[in-house]
Amino acid sequence: MTVTLDVVMGTDPGRIDAEAYAWEAMAGALDDATGSLIGATRDLGTVWSAGAAAEAAAREATLLRAEASNAVLPCRAVARALHEHAATIRALQDTVTGIAAEAKVGGYRVDLSSGVVDAAEGVYERASALHCMPQRIDGYVHQLQGIVDRAAESDARTSAAITAGLPERRNGFGSAPAATVSEDQVRARQGRPPAEVNRWWLGLSPERQDQAIRDFPQLVGALDGVPCRDRDAANRRWLSRRLADLDAAQDALRNRLPHVRPRSGDDYGLWRRLRAIGKELDGLAAVRGGLERAGAQGLLLGLDTAGDGRAVIAVGDPDAATHAAVWVPGLGTTIGNTRGNVERMVQLQREASRAGESVATVYWLGYNAPEPLSVAGSDRSRAGAAPYAAFMQGLRATHEGKPGHLVAMGHSYGSTVVGEAALTGRLPVDDIVTQGSPGVHTDLAATLTPDPRHVWIGSSPTDPVSATGGPVMVPIVGSFLAALYDGVHGPSPQAAEFGANEYDADTFFHLRYWDPGSDSLRNQAAIVSGDYSAVDLEHGQAPPDWPG
Repeated sequence: MTVTLDVVMGTDPGRIDAEAYAWEAMAGALDDATGSLIGATRDLGTVWSAGAAAEAAAREATLLRAEASNAVLPCRAVARALHEHAATIRALQDTVTGIAAEAKVGGYRVDLSSGVVDAAEGVYERASALHCMPQRIDGYVHQLQGIVDRAAESDARTSAAITAGLPERRNGFGSAPAATVSEDQVRARQGRPPAEVNRWWLGLSPERQDQAIRDFPQLVGALDGVPCRDRDAANRRWLSRRLADLDAAQDALRNRLPHVRPRSGDDYGLWRRLRAIGKELDGLAAVRGGLERAGAQGLLLGLDTAGDGRAVIAVGDPDAATHAAVWVPGLGTTIGNTRGNVERMVQLQREASRAGESVATVYWLGYNAPEPLSVAGSDRSRAGAAPYAAFMQGLRATHEGKPGHLVAMGHSYGSTVVGEAALTGRLPVDDIVTQGSPGVHTDLAATLTPDPRHVWIGSSPTDPVSATGGPVMVPIVGSFLAALYDGVHGPSPQAAEFGANEYDADTFFHLRYWDPGSDSLRNQAAIVSGDYSAVDLEHGQAPPDWPG
């Protein structure tokens, strides 16, 4: 079909997008089916390892996995090409409409079906306009022809992408596996923008994704921009491996210890190593406890046992949820606190889900939380800002369908991490919520987000950490002069002059903002679910409810 201006203006970009969504759905179904196939046949060689039939079964399973895996990427490529074509046509139509409007102001008429441009009668009566009339008409015609040419190019490009995405008549999508993913390829994505990482990951076939998860689970599990369920698969695999390695190392050391004397020369190193292994095992046991508390909805999105440890656990799938909240804990938090902190996210997710929409909550210990002697400094919060922002950018990149409602949350010193991340301008969230905050490193809520109505502060009347005046208490350490503490973390954000919304927090002291049945929990849940009008405010103004 010849592309004309009439064809361009008569094309419905919405129908092209609808076709693209259908290809996306098919790609998703194929991806899920391929993942199930890979999972079901991965251990075939272990359970059926010998004999001609076993060899034939393994060979056929390998070919089938490859062919199914090879079908996913062409579907995604067609969907992407159709979306791009729809966007191009939509932009060209807007340009044509703008040209016609501009021409009309100058006294010219553009026939949008034929592309013919002529002058209205009034223009002929103005002698001053006669000498430039041909140039004006030629200019409009040239612009319109350029639009038709661009539409034709987009049409040809899209047609080629569709043709390339169709299976061959004889060989289908082929059974040759793609080249394996190397460790260097995975490491090269560390620190890259999450959207870029996501494009790379989706550009791998399901078989290659599975291979990367299998071979480099610790690296894949730490990549912001990899979908949440893939990160969970990678981190759980690494958790199992690490537990097995530590158990073996612990047994080997225990077998040697009866033959050595503690605290004597080099032998003391064995006791130190044994204690280190025991500490790491305790931390991993705490992570397993957190996953058990999260239940079937639990996803392990981050894990690192270095130092005090890192753990990121979701209750629900943030990629599929309409609403997702990511909570940062504060002072003294280590990997050993995982189960109790996940319990808070379970309570919040349960309460926020009462409205009927899908909700995911995430416990994010992705930074080195301060000890008592470092809580009055800002080094830890500044160091945590970048990884927190990157994690949130990753959730934006991996979310399925239209953009979801994303909420940043921080308790105590964790709120300073959220504040630092927001001040970078790279925190892509819709709401910011704090509990018991000592300060978020700014004087005004408007510096955290363009609309301060989306900054929500909770402070229990009995919480000394978030006190608005007098000495500020820090658990364990004691009291600091308010001037010193405010000089580091900024003024208390729940003060009216800060400009945020303060929600009612009726719980006791500093650690109970998530008590079941409390107004504090109910108000936080209403914010997470976007039901802003249901939040009880001490002061401030709620924005309109989330439109999604």
